[in-house]
Amino acid sequence: DVPPENFLSVPEAQKERKIGLLRCVLVPVLVLLVIAGLLSGLGCLVYAYHREDVEDQASYHASNHQADQPSSCSSSPCLGGGSCESHDGTFTCYCGVGRWGQFCEKVVKRSHRGQLVAQFSGQSYVKLRSVATAGPRTSIRVQMRTSSKDGVILFSSLDSDQNSGNLSLSLVGGHVQFRYHLGEDHLVLQSPYQVTLGSWHNLVLQTYHGDAMLRLDTQEPVLGSLQGGKLAGLGSEVVIGGVDQSARFMGFRGCLKHLKFGHRAVSLVSDVEPLLIEERGVGDCRSKELS
Repeated sequence: DVPPENFLSVPEAQKERKIGLLRCVLVPVLVLLVIAGLLSGLGCLVYAYHREDVEDQASYHASNHQADQPSSCSSSPCLGGGSCESHDGTFTCYCGVGRWGQFCEKVVKRSHRGQLVAQFSGQSYVKLRSVATAGPRTSIRVQMRTSSKDGVILFSSLDSDQNSGNLSLSLVGGHVQFRYHLGEDHLVLQSPYQVTLGSWHNLVLQTYHGDAMLRLDTQEPVLGSLQGGKLAGLGSEVVIGGVDQSARFMGFRGCLKHLKFGHRAVSLVSDVEPLLIEERGVGDCRSKELS
C-alpha cells in the first residue's frame, strides 16, 4: 500500500516536533533579546542626554555663582587713579607716578631737583629694587631718546639655586636687543628696526613662562621662546642706564622716562622713589637737542 501524501514516519514526526519546540522557544527568546537591546540603547541615550543636561545646568549655576561673587577689585581699593588687578582671592594695586603704598594711598614728595626726565651720560645709572609680579609674567615699558647707537638700557642679575645669569635690554648698532642667560637657557631677541637718534621711541618687553616679545614703537613685535624652559623674570635688583660701575659695558647715553614694571610706574628722578637703591650721575634731560 502507498502511504498518504502527508504521512510521516515515527522518527520524522519526532524530529518535526523537536524543531517545532525549538522554534517555539528560540523565536520568543530572540524577540526578547532584540527588545532588550533596543531598550538598553534607548536607556543609554536617555542617560547621556540627562547627564549632559545636568552638567550644563551645573556649569550654568557655577558660572552664575562666580559672576555673583564680588571681585576683590569691585570696591575700587586703589587710590589716586591706581589700577587694580585681582588674583588668588586678593588684589594688587599698581600706582601711577607720584603714588605708592599698598592702596596707592601715599604721595611721593618731589625732590629738590624737580626734573621729570632722567638724562644718562653713559657712566650714570639708577639702581632699583625689582617689583614682584602676579604670576609668571614680566612686563617692562619705557620711553627713550638716545644720542648713541650702543649702550645698556636695563640690566638685572639672575640667580637660582644652582645657576647664575643676567637679563638685559641694550642698543646694539642702533637696534634694540633683549638678552637672557641663566644656566643652560639662552634667548636673544633683536628688533630689525633702527632707532632714530634724537627722537623718542617706545620700548616694550613682555615675557610669559618661556615666551618673550620685544616691540619698538608700533612696529611688528619680535617673538621668541626658550626650548623647554621658563624665563625667570627680573632679578631682585634692576640697573637702569648701565651695569652698575662695571667698565665692561657701555652705558646708555640719552633720556629715559615713563618707566613701568608691569602696571607699576617708577620714577628715575625722585629721591624718595620707594624702589630706589642708588642713583649716580643722573642729570636733567631738557627739551634741547642732545649733545
